[in-house]
Amino acid sequence: MGIFKEQQIAKIWIENDIMNIVFHPETVISIEDAKKVVQERIKLCNNKDYPIYADVGGVISIDAATRKYFKGPEARKNAKATAMYVNTPISRFLGNLFMKVDRPIMPTKMFTNREKALKWLNQFK
Repeated sequence: MGIFKEQQIAKIWIENDIMNIVFHPETVISIEDAKKVVQERIKLCNNKDYPIYADVGGVISIDAATRKYFKGPEARKNAKATAMYVNTPISRFLGNLFMKVDRPIMPTKMFTNREKALKWLNQFK
């Protein structure tokens, strides 16, 4: 499985040269929580860049300031691209909001299939 870290709102680990972030069910992501997740992800990166698989299916709420933070330079550090896995109507809505309103700068794509998301990320290894 690689290096692993359990956060209050997410599990974070590196597997097959992909950074995995899986948010726990019914997660409300505050700006403080977002910063903690990003800090732990950066620590695990150990100065290496990784493509990121983010399972946001458990997210039920994220405000505009937090979405903006995830688009910003601190959250992009050591990140090559992001595949967002959405599997609920709420996560799909929040993912579309992020993609259309916040318009991420790095390559970012939404998926409803984990295998397709990981296959897409392979090009960024």
